[in-house]
Amino acid sequence: MIRVKIGVALSGCDIGGVAAYSALQEIENQGFEIEMVSSSGVASMSGAMFALGCEEEIYRQAMDSFMADIRTDGMDTAIYNLSQRIQNSPQTRKIPLAINSVNMADQKTVTFTNDFVLSSQTVMTYPLQELYDAFSASISQVEGLGYYRFIGYRLCDYSILHGCPLYPLRMQGIKHVVSISFMPERLSTPYEAMAKKIVDQSALGADWHLTLRMPANKSPAEYMEWVSLQVNAFALGIKATL
Repeated sequence: MIRVKIGVALSGCDIGGVAAYSALQEIENQGFEIEMVSSSGVASMSGAMFALGCEEEIYRQAMDSFMADIRTDGMDTAIYNLSQRIQNSPQTRKIPLAINSVNMADQKTVTFTNDFVLSSQTVMTYPLQELYDAFSASISQVEGLGYYRFIGYRLCDYSILHGCPLYPLRMQGIKHVVSISFMPERLSTPYEAMAKKIVDQSALGADWHLTLRMPANKSPAEYMEWVSLQVNAFALGIKATL
């Protein structure tokens, strides 16, 4: 059977983004071949683990540790520890990956990737060498973080200003583009409200879009199970349209 190739954009502002690995896994289980993952926000971390081929058990342990680190040491330490864990873990494959952020001063997109190079007035790419830099830039504005300084930029979550990170997928000529956004079940901050508005608008550029309104106060394992069920139904719906 021929596997339909798709690109997947991950975005949103909810901590439930730790389950992005499970979303991608479910899409693949439904018979799709993921050509590229483009991400922003918390989903960048678990999405990267999938794209880099980290085994599921390592992913589950890493997300448990990440959530525990947030509670005890704060988001910045949690991001650093997770970055080190991923870089020191065996990686069994490599799906093309782009982790996106935006510069607060001029709204320029800064993308960390090893799969294409671009330098323009609106977009700049940098090699995806230090996961800590890419994750910190993409997640800033979450959990009280302001912005992340990176070689003269002040970087924050791409979805605040540009919504779904579709451009790397379209630029690479991927025919079928799927967008998945992780949002709180109840919006409680201006940041969350702004992100949802922009994501909803930009999602019109995807071929299929799913907004996951994440239940509050779940463990990583509970988020993974819940997301798998939602994405299973979503992927079956996509298959029915092809």
